[in-house]
Amino acid sequence: MARGLLSRACMLDKTLSLFAVTLLACQSAPPVPSSSTPPAPARDPRLAVLDRMTAAIHAKDAHALAALYADDAVIEVAGGRPLHGRAEIEAEIAAMLQPAEAIKVAIARVWLTDDVAIVENVFRAHHGVASPLYDIGESELSILWFDRDGRIAKEHSYRDQPTLEAQAAGEPDAAELPVLPEEPELHIASGPTDAATLSWVRDVEAKWDTEDVDGATHSDDLQLDCMSGHAHLSSRAEAVAALKHWRTAFPNQTNRPSNIWRVGDYVILEDVFSGVQHGDLGSIKATDRPVAWHWAHVWKLASGKITRAWQWSNFDELYRQIGAPPRKDGAKQVRPACSIRA
Repeated sequence: MARGLLSRACMLDKTLSLFAVTLLACQSAPPVPSSSTPPAPARDPRLAVLDRMTAAIHAKDAHALAALYADDAVIEVAGGRPLHGRAEIEAEIAAMLQPAEAIKVAIARVWLTDDVAIVENVFRAHHGVASPLYDIGESELSILWFDRDGRIAKEHSYRDQPTLEAQAAGEPDAAELPVLPEEPELHIASGPTDAATLSWVRDVEAKWDTEDVDGATHSDDLQLDCMSGHAHLSSRAEAVAALKHWRTAFPNQTNRPSNIWRVGDYVILEDVFSGVQHGDLGSIKATDRPVAWHWAHVWKLASGKITRAWQWSNFDELYRQIGAPPRKDGAKQVRPACSIRA
């Protein structure tokens, strides 16, 4: 999670072992003889990697962080240039860490399946009093694949470059720095993702091609957080209204999932939004240019419908294809800590 967790940095000043399992005995019951005490459940070794990753980021130790990756690891950040191999990963990590005086990251949630660890984290980077850059921070999502030696073989990471640049430049309407979560959630899949879930997700995504937030698959009290766009919508009707200008700008859009995982009440997926910008998108005039835009989603289900949704992307990936909104007079061009390098 170099780039992902990187832009995430430190898990509170006191270093707690993430997700340590504590067994509480009933106070009124007599102690169970040690010979019959069941063994504590084994801790997934991938969580220990996240612990070491957090510690390396706290220490701004690019070498220790890169050592968690396989020799031939690949990191793909949505909208950024892929990194190939540990040496390139370490060089990029060092460049990303360098501008910050201190970085803190806290892991909010982890979903574990047989093949991946999906990690939501929040980070804050302090550039220091002498730096011309303001502090930055945001929520990010990383998907990690591990090899047989327990090293990260592949990573997909989602965070929003325009958010970081606006914060670093001190723009008055930049997103506020997020609060670091105090305790992480851990969710573990009970088995492989079933075929019915895969089919259902594909149907939901196909429905988005023609209708936003379909009532058959989304609850009326849907809570939707676009983490990258900093939109927080509190009902299905509000989400439909908020998405109208996107439908106008991309009337023939498609949404196609690439990876899908079911973990308890959650479905996590990666997909690609595709379309041609035939209409205006805010201040960006219609360009008639094709777009392919990568997203990651977390859906929480109840009674067969999506009741909570979170999504991450990099708006810079979209802007590179259709042009960014006009910059305000005097706006600074900056390269903050934990920046995505194109």
